[in-house]
Amino acid sequence: MPWNWHRLAPWLLLGLLAGALYAAHRWAQAAPYAAAQQRAARAWREARFAAAGAWLAAQDADAAADPAATYRYALALARSGQWDRALAAWEALFGPALDRAGLAFTLPGYAATPDPTAAALWARYARAADQAHAWPRATAAWRAAVQTAPQPPAAYRYEYALHLAAAAFPAPEARALLTELAQDASPRARAAQRVAQALAEATLADDPAYARTFVGRALAAAGRWDLATWSWALAVRHNPAYPPAWAYFGEGALRLGWPQRAAGALWVARRLAPHDPLPMLLLSRWAQGQNRPFTALAWARRAWALEPDNPALAANLAAALTQALPGQVEPALALLRYPVRIHPQDPRARLTLARLALQWGLAEPVALPALRAVLAQHPQHPTALALMGYAYLQQGDMTLARRFLDRALAQDPTLAEAHLYLGWLAAQAGRTGEARDHLRQALQWAPSGDPVAVLARRSLQRLEPASATPQAPPEP
Repeated sequence: MPWNWHRLAPWLLLGLLAGALYAAHRWAQAAPYAAAQQRAARAWREARFAAAGAWLAAQDADAAADPAATYRYALALARSGQWDRALAAWEALFGPALDRAGLAFTLPGYAATPDPTAAALWARYARAADQAHAWPRATAAWRAAVQTAPQPPAAYRYEYALHLAAAAFPAPEARALLTELAQDASPRARAAQRVAQALAEATLADDPAYARTFVGRALAAAGRWDLATWSWALAVRHNPAYPPAWAYFGEGALRLGWPQRAAGALWVARRLAPHDPLPMLLLSRWAQGQNRPFTALAWARRAWALEPDNPALAANLAAALTQALPGQVEPALALLRYPVRIHPQDPRARLTLARLALQWGLAEPVALPALRAVLAQHPQHPTALALMGYAYLQQGDMTLARRFLDRALAQDPTLAEAHLYLGWLAAQAGRTGEARDHLRQALQWAPSGDPVAVLARRSLQRLEPASATPQAPPEP
């Protein structure tokens, strides 16, 4: 039977039209995605990471199923500080990616920068979870990173041990790992030794809330205020009537930028222990952060009245006094000299006096005599030597400043404060390379969030041009 082309032609034309419409639809879906990818790569090369994260806004369902796309999206969000969204992107990634351990991704804007193993993916996910304060998920991710790495790096084991110390008690696995890591010649060795010792001492306590609070203080001294706050939160959950746990949780919340949680926790601690100066001290610091200087002064005065010979309380009251009433330096100095008279053999009181005097520009009349008195009793005290160097640096005597700072580092090569001042000295002398080296060492040895680390980071930013080529995110 012959074909009736007149009848088939309309149907053929209709099929061709439908195919063309489908192709146009697919092209319309893919074009914004491809264009957004190009914009993201360009923004990444220019170090505009917040703009690079915007490229996924136009992605369709096919792009969402692309592991490499999700990987780049997670990195862009992390580099722009959007940690909650970065964590969600990592969780979307782990389904398709970790089933194939050899899957390699390439960072946009960099040539041949693969992510070699699933352990590295777990580590990056753990860092995102830490930044998003999702600490149970971070603990599980660090465990996976340690278990999936053929030879787990010391940084992976260190992070896993710290998370275990905060999450579980008595945490024998964490204690064993930290004791092993304390033998390394690395910046983390001292912190590992401190936390391992705290775990050993905490096992002797009968009260789990006290033990968790004690371990949290060791984590804070190691610079991990996030994990310390988690440990204090667990202590509060275990015993809601334990005032120090509430007080330290309030301090941790202050450090993490949670002023409302900090105020609530500190008020609970104050109500549970009305005669304890610690909640009052921390409420004073909270008020200073809220730009309420007279409230801060009132709380600082109450705390100091309970223990007037405590150097920390005197220093806090002096700082609050000068913030509320600028120019009231002499009353502040009188407050700081009182603990020195009560405890003449305690170097901490004189060091506190000297440190605040240097902040107020009183090197010769106040700071140098106090530091000379400390060195007369303790000739090799590294902190006193470093502050002497800083005092002479303020006076412009580079030779004496260098001499004292070198002596401080001879006593303690890991003293971050001495490296910071040597970096400033080298920068003033025009030796930019030496300044960068010392500032990087100050960052390396100072705990995260410590004022020395903050000053070193700011000084490095001034020395290094903002337009420098961005580097790939470092592995932990």
